[in-house]
Amino acid sequence: MSEIDKFCCVRCGSENLCYGHLGSTPNVFIPSGIFTIHGFKTRSYVCMDCGYLGMYVSKSRLEKLREKLKDRLDEI
Repeated sequence: MSEIDKFCCVRCGSENLCYGHLGSTPNVFIPSGIFTIHGFKTRSYVCMDCGYLGMYVSKSRLEKLREKLKDRLDEI
């Protein structure tokens, strides 16, 4: 099972999603307070049942973000 297969719509719970990117270039999440040149590329999806449009960061990118935030997360 691929990473994409594990997602469901956060609005209605449907697994009937269409994946892609928004705009002419991929979206990039740039967290505040962290120096990063490239940011974290996001994926987008639209729910084919309710029309909700969402975005997420892949698990591999999320791990890299956690590593960059490690000192802050340890303080919590």
